[in-house]
Amino acid sequence: MSRLELHFLGVPQITLDGKPIATDRRKAVALLAYLALADGACSRERLAALFWPDYDTASASAYLRRTLWEINHMLGPGWIEANRQAVSLPQGDTLWLDVAAFRHLTSATGDIPALSAAVALHRDTFLTGFSLQDAPDFDDWQRFQTEALCGELASAYERLAAAHEAAGDPEQALATAQRWLQIDRLHEPAHRLIMRLCAQAGQRTAALRQYEACRAALAAELGVEPEPATLTLYHRIRSGELAPAAIAPPAPMQPAAVPMATAATVLPIPATPFLGRAQELAEITAQILQPHCRLLTLIGPGGSGKTRLALAAAARLASHFPDGVFFAALAPLTAATQLGAAIAQSIGLNFYGVEQDPTAHLTNHLRGRRLLIVLDNFEHLLDDEQSPAAGLLSHLIATAPGLRLLVTSRLRLRLSGEHLYPVPGLPVSLDDAEGEASSALQLFLYSARQSLPAFALTPANRHAVAAICQMVGGLPLAIELAAGWVSILSPHEIQREIARSLDILASDQQDRPDRQRSMRAVFDATWQRLPAHEQEILMALAIFRGPFDRDAARQVAGASPAHLLALAGKSLVRSAPDQRFELHELLRQYSHQRLSVALDLYQAARGRYIDHYLALVQQQGALLQGPQQRQALDRIDQNRTHVQTAWLWALADGRFTAAAAIFPLLHRYLLARAIAPDMRSLATAGLALVDETATAAEERLVYLQLLTLLAWAVRWDWGSRDAADAAAKARARIEAWGLEERMGSLMAPLAAVYAERCDAEIGFAMMQRCVDRARAGGSDYDIAWALSLASQFYMARGDYDTARHVLHESATRARHSGDRSLLANSLLCLGYMEGHLQNFEEARRVLTESQELFAAMGHRGAVGEVLYHMGISHQHMGAYAESIQFILAGRQVMAELGDAHRAADMASWAAVVAREAGDFALAWQWRQEALAGYQQQEDEHGIAWCLWEMADLSLHQGRMRDAHSYVQQALEIFERMNMIHGIGFCRRTLGELAASAGEVEAAATHYQASLALAQQENYAWGVSFAHNRLGQLALQGGRWAEAESHLHQALAKAAAWPDQALCLMAISGLAALALAQEDLPAAAMLLHVVREQPVAWPESKEEAAALEERLRAAAHPAEIALWEAGALPLNRTIAGLLAQFETLGG
Repeated sequence: MSRLELHFLGVPQITLDGKPIATDRRKAVALLAYLALADGACSRERLAALFWPDYDTASASAYLRRTLWEINHMLGPGWIEANRQAVSLPQGDTLWLDVAAFRHLTSATGDIPALSAAVALHRDTFLTGFSLQDAPDFDDWQRFQTEALCGELASAYERLAAAHEAAGDPEQALATAQRWLQIDRLHEPAHRLIMRLCAQAGQRTAALRQYEACRAALAAELGVEPEPATLTLYHRIRSGELAPAAIAPPAPMQPAAVPMATAATVLPIPATPFLGRAQELAEITAQILQPHCRLLTLIGPGGSGKTRLALAAAARLASHFPDGVFFAALAPLTAATQLGAAIAQSIGLNFYGVEQDPTAHLTNHLRGRRLLIVLDNFEHLLDDEQSPAAGLLSHLIATAPGLRLLVTSRLRLRLSGEHLYPVPGLPVSLDDAEGEASSALQLFLYSARQSLPAFALTPANRHAVAAICQMVGGLPLAIELAAGWVSILSPHEIQREIARSLDILASDQQDRPDRQRSMRAVFDATWQRLPAHEQEILMALAIFRGPFDRDAARQVAGASPAHLLALAGKSLVRSAPDQRFELHELLRQYSHQRLSVALDLYQAARGRYIDHYLALVQQQGALLQGPQQRQALDRIDQNRTHVQTAWLWALADGRFTAAAAIFPLLHRYLLARAIAPDMRSLATAGLALVDETATAAEERLVYLQLLTLLAWAVRWDWGSRDAADAAAKARARIEAWGLEERMGSLMAPLAAVYAERCDAEIGFAMMQRCVDRARAGGSDYDIAWALSLASQFYMARGDYDTARHVLHESATRARHSGDRSLLANSLLCLGYMEGHLQNFEEARRVLTESQELFAAMGHRGAVGEVLYHMGISHQHMGAYAESIQFILAGRQVMAELGDAHRAADMASWAAVVAREAGDFALAWQWRQEALAGYQQQEDEHGIAWCLWEMADLSLHQGRMRDAHSYVQQALEIFERMNMIHGIGFCRRTLGELAASAGEVEAAATHYQASLALAQQENYAWGVSFAHNRLGQLALQGGRWAEAESHLHQALAKAAAWPDQALCLMAISGLAALALAQEDLPAAAMLLHVVREQPVAWPESKEEAAALEERLRAAAHPAEIALWEAGALPLNRTIAGLLAQFETLGG
């Protein structure tokens, strides 16, 4: 059995069998913590209200179900026990909770090992750095738990100190008491214990100093004097009444032995709260406590929050340094020679009247002491190559073994004993569904409220706020400066201003140092310290928007590895994944502004940039077939943004021959990776740079390439005519300019879009010419690609045998070509078709192979698509739970890739499957998720379909008013977009609403309108459904012949589609007709067929169950069993009914 460990005393940590479990789902962590500390099971109602107080009961319950699913997905099944009423996290031998272990250990009164283990378990406060912005009751509960556990910790320290003292170990007693005081520096019993122990150890001065520290803290925080007991003890020590313990004469006191009891408080108190950074704090504290780490430099650009992070880390480390934690502000220093005096001043050491050399005096003072010193803003002391500042630090750590130095600097100190910790920006993430905000957004919110107290994160502005935080790379200073504008600018306006210029990132606050009043001032100070050659390199590197590799840096900017290392040591260039480098975006913007006025340097860098990335596509494009295809795709992946930018710049610079020559390879890459957003943005940007009236052949060819790319990229956007317009324009210009041969393999996707959106017959003729041309002189790749697209024509016509044949040939030729991406795509199309035809085993086989190929190629988006189609295949099988699991796995892939639109599509289909399965609550949950995704994308087409689905769900749950409201909203959008499909669905739902209200004529009118619209679009599925509804109305009215005609037509269209669930809906209606006509044997056999099919919709099953009740009332069970035994399999039943209808003249 696995072992689950929950560490909540400190930054939350979860491990399973010793392996950390990472998650960014804060609600999942919070729920797990709440259940772990709960006394028994918690009601679902209570949990939903606690964690989602701003949502209605149904939505909150849905979010609770989803969060429980996330926990089970994270930990695996079996840990959470849940039923319809309550949820619990059962305790047992396989579950370890640090809070429970801590409380068990603290129950020991004088057991030193147990109490020592208990205080060691308490790494930090309960759920350190954790909060839920939108769950105030949870925050109150967390605060109560924190206070209670801190009280228990203080009690444990008190008893542990007493136990050490009783055991004759005053040194351990004193150390324990000092750690006890760190919990609450106003706790007088701790102060008194330290005073008494120091006095008994012969350290009278330290004891009296402790009293002064106590008195000062009480006066500053509470404005009160010490308690009488504290004052009495003070007088006893001062008068000598409390003498050292009479055990042995104390050794002469050495300076290093005197604890600096007040040292932990010698840190500046920031004016603003410290937000987030839990991981960084944990890493820094762990690193500084390593024996070999004596000097740790927090390195990062100006404004990255180095000082605040260092202060927070120092405060957390105070209990580990009995001789103190100190802070030295170095910004005011004007010379490196002043460093020693600054350090001495920070620790309270005075050089006045000392004849000894100051450095020696400082060294002697530090030697033998255990203390930590924070040295803030060190970089300007390194301007001189021979600066003595860094040398002094080397000397101090070499001669004072107990000294630790925590330095903040924009530059490396370049010392042999230096350890580096690069300070990243605050993380930026957003979970709209639960309203959680990252620490970057929380800092923006806090800073904004300083100038506009009413400011709040809302659905209307939170994406703009997230974009601001992302644009500034999470730099705390930049976030604060940006937030300061909310009193006069909206977040969207601030976002636009930052994109235009970084000069908006400025403040007039008088207490800010000059160097931090604007980001330009921060960068100016850095720029002025750079030699001229580094300034030129930095300007040239600013041409890269995003990470770049060493080869690109050398070819474009003339930056050698040594140059990159030097710039990285100055926090100007930072490492990126995959051995790449990048500039912080604000620094890049600053450097690019300087580059833009150095025209010769800019033009030279731009030309080298274009040459480098077009050559990269040429080189890697030649490898897109064969064994190196994955590596070639990955290499272009890494440089995707640069490649597209370089190609567009080539257009802007009039280099059409080079651009046209490279486009087929670029297009092939985009197809292999199926990056629709990139295709659309590249096509749109490119068309803006090309003259459609051009006379030069190469510019015309580029124009046609871009039109084709645009048509393909937006072909599924049914709410827009962009695809149809682009395809029509491209075809007309190709014919007028005679460039069909020059277009080559690009004619195939153009033909496919033209057939779908303009004219099917003309598009099919275009595709036939593509196939013929490919067979006549093309490669296996060209033939396979054309056949793969041609298969869609045959499927659309219902010619599945031909479609299967061309897809098999496409797959065979793709194998021969060595293009595994194309092979995987051909198999995906084949698997989709086989699943549609209910050939489930074959569908599973080819989809599995497709998934394996896509995974081997690193094409995660395509893997997501395969998972989605596996889900659809399982839906057709009636395996709804597995279907939803596959679809949501595909959605997760899309969400991780940032394809929010496709993730919304898959959430939408998960809702459809849940609806078919009869789980209306789950269907509603994923319908809401899809709606939120479409709203975020401002996709009216998706929004309208979600509204219609919500109407359908409301209708079947009996919420007629809601259903009517939703369907009217959907109909309004569909009519505005002239979406015939959508209008037809809405008219059908309006018919169902009218029928449920007994308005038969109105229902018939709506159903007839729905039928006419479906017939207009040649939409067999819609035709079938409308006939089903009209058949039911006729049946209710006793018009049996009319009912039979409608129901048989419904069955015929459903079988041609094909859709088994829709067929079963018609069969259920025919069973009702048979029962009404007293043809009991026929009714029994048809109802048996419906009941035995797992793919039947819930309403079909409900109708069949009601009809079976009537049948049992009319016939003996033995007769019914005999009739049911004569029932045929579904396919034969459908064939028989259709043959019967045809015989009767249907």
